[in-house]
Amino acid sequence: MIRNNVVYSRLGELKILEVFEDYDGPKLFSCESLSGHKYIVLWIDSTNDFDRWFYLPISNSRLESVRQGIITLFECFSEPEDRWLWEVKTYHVNNKEENKQIGIGEISEEDLPDREAVLNLKARRLSELTDTPLDEAERSRREVVDLALNLNEAHSTEIESDQLGLVLHRFQSLVRSLGHKSDTVKGRIPKKIEDGNTLMVVGFYAASFGVRLESKYNANLFNYTEMTSSLGMLMDLIEAKDDRQNLLNVLEQLSPKSIARYRFLLKVLRDGNMAMRLQWANPLKTDRQVGISIKEVYSVLELLKEEGKDVSEIYTLDGTLVGLSKTRKSFEFQTFDGDKFAGILSEELLKRQFKIQSDVRVSIEETLELSPLTQEERITYKLIDVVEFDDILRQSHNGNNDQEQN
Repeated sequence: MIRNNVVYSRLGELKILEVFEDYDGPKLFSCESLSGHKYIVLWIDSTNDFDRWFYLPISNSRLESVRQGIITLFECFSEPEDRWLWEVKTYHVNNKEENKQIGIGEISEEDLPDREAVLNLKARRLSELTDTPLDEAERSRREVVDLALNLNEAHSTEIESDQLGLVLHRFQSLVRSLGHKSDTVKGRIPKKIEDGNTLMVVGFYAASFGVRLESKYNANLFNYTEMTSSLGMLMDLIEAKDDRQNLLNVLEQLSPKSIARYRFLLKVLRDGNMAMRLQWANPLKTDRQVGISIKEVYSVLELLKEEGKDVSEIYTLDGTLVGLSKTRKSFEFQTFDGDKFAGILSEELLKRQFKIQSDVRVSIEETLELSPLTQEERITYKLIDVVEFDDILRQSHNGNNDQEQN
């Protein structure tokens, strides 16, 4: 039974994608199940009791070849990819239905279209999405993000590969950074957080140039994924646009590195003269859309007031000075918790003497920057102060004595 562009069948609820022939209802059409399986459906004949149909499972690439006339309709149905198809009888009374699989040798030529019959539809350079992000999120139980780029306000469905690569790289980096919410955000993002906040490219679409992304993992029993809050914060950030107060309110909740990575993304959009639009949905039935124009990209970069600057933070850490070379101006340090840091010495420390393998309290400057050649992110460390624990204990002891004398 067909109702409201949906086929209700024992094969499942099949959403009609495209009708190729219609006569008192669709007679040749493509459709898709809730689990994403596609079919091309052909009406064969009708009796007083029932209509007879072929439901042919078909891949995306073969369906596109049929649409363009590269493969004839006869060849399509006579040589199924899976070597079989469904023969379906839909009865006129009580909506009764009978299904059976028939193999490639059981298909009668009399039931098939003429050998020369072809479709001749325009090729899709980028496909049209058949499911909304919310439909896909509910079906796949994953976070779904449609990312659309408008280049030079020209609505082009083409984009240079390196531009697209940079946008996706910066977008992914920002999402992972927003997912790093522990009390301390020093160092690189832990592998577990990176993995839980990874987006997978699952398709492209015309909108001007669109990319559909989905979370790597399904939602839990409560319909949350590890990146639900990360994507919510991302939408808040972009939705604030160049509204100064709203933007500041969102930025107050972010780490300096997340702010830097947002700036990195905006710089890619600015340099490519690209506007960006996002639609986000998930199994919680979240359905949000935000966009940022090229003009707003420039305005936000101006408000951030860090154009061209690196982001640096200084951490005070206790641990062991593992190694030091004044010749190479380098150091190695390990905290008592096992975190390791390596980098360069500040000019001031080159003049001092240190005990290797001694317990110390250090001040380390961490800097997030972009490589000017590769445009890759890198985190560097500079050792700017070292205090041996013996000196700390001595200062503490002297302080206690002063208090007792007073």
